[in-house]
Amino acid sequence: MKGPPLRGKPLLLGLATVLVALISGILLTRVLVTRAENDARRSLAAGVVTASTAHTWDRVGALQGLTSDQIKPEFMEVRKDLIRLREANPDARFIYLAAPRGGQVVFLADAEPANGEDHAPPEKVYDSQGSGIRRVLTSGQAVVEGPYKDHRGVWVTGLAPVRGRAVQRPPGCMGHRPCPSARWENRSGGRGAGT
Repeated sequence: MKGPPLRGKPLLLGLATVLVALISGILLTRVLVTRAENDARRSLAAGVVTASTAHTWDRVGALQGLTSDQIKPEFMEVRKDLIRLREANPDARFIYLAAPRGGQVVFLADAEPANGEDHAPPEKVYDSQGSGIRRVLTSGQAVVEGPYKDHRGVWVTGLAPVRGRAVQRPPGCMGHRPCPSARWENRSGGRGAGT
């Protein structure tokens, strides 16, 4: 005796195979994207730690995050160091030092031109929550925040403590934001940003 004809079974088997291949492709893509993002985060963290340890930041302790810091020789030297770091790192869009002051996080110095629209002078409030900076300063470990979106694009920020020779607790935190990247565009979910 013969069984029923196989009219729809090859079609169902083919559709099931295509569906399994499609789902497998999506899962593999997610794994590869996550791995690439994690590699980029590790690279950013390593880069900001290297930059923050490339100098002895003894002069940072003299900065109070006040507008009056701009006339201090220590401020001018710190700013020169930050500008040199930015010039040596073409992937960097922003390099800055920030620290908690009076319950907020304020900029101490940055590498932007003093007359530029993106310049963050001392006393300007860092307009994200500053939680990463606080974590860095209490733990002494680098942090990578983001991705998050603002009017300039999608950003990921690497933060690391800066230390002077005679200082046990870091007086400030170095921030490094690479240029906006399309690789973070779809991962941001429209979250808010810092400066």
